[in-house]
Formats: sequence, C-alpha cells, structure tokens
Amino acid sequence: MRKNIVASFTALLLGIVVVPIAAVAALSSEYVTQEASVTYDDLDIHSVAGARVLYARLRRASREVCDMDSAFSTHRLPDLADAKRCYSETLDNAVATFDSEELRTVHAG
Repeated sequence: MRKNIVASFTALLLGIVVVPIAAVAALSSEYVTQEASVTYDDLDIHSVAGARVLYARLRRASREVCDMDSAFSTHRLPDLADAKRCYSETLDNAVATFDSEELRTVHAG
C-alpha cells in the first residue's frame, strides 16, 4: 500500500491578484482551501536523512499551495505578507501531521 498524505491547507489568499487591494480588507475573513499531495513511501521519516527529504517536499508543496512565486513576482507588500504567513502556517500544520521527532527537529532548524 502506498503511503500518501493529502494535506488540506487553509490558505489566507485573501484575493491576492484577483481582488483590488481596497477590497482585501473586506475579504479578510474569507478562506480558500488548497490541497497538495506529498508522497513519502520511499522514505524512512524516522531517520534524519528521510526527514530532511520529506521536509523539502513539504516546503515545496507549501510554496505551491500558498502561491509564493506569484506573490513574489507582484512585489506588493500585502501579497508578500499574506503568502509568507500562509507558507509558515501551512508548513507548521503539515509537519504536525507526522509522528516523527526527526521531522520536527529538522523543522525547528
């Protein structure tokens, strides 16, 4: 059986790119759910090496879900702040779903 995590990420996208900045404040309580699949069946997540590889995959998925590349390309501070907050919260939540002390250690830096 293939191990696979489908992480539901609540992303505070707040209308990035689509809604003019004046309307963002009105939408601040609106959430958009994005999903990403991260496979780890090829990893021993209880080893430091495996945890590092999984962490890299989780970081990549978090960047994708939070549309970090788009936020950085706009050079708009509200977009950047929202994307960074989304990324941080998403990665924290993804790491918390695993029972791996090694992964938590890698995440803590």
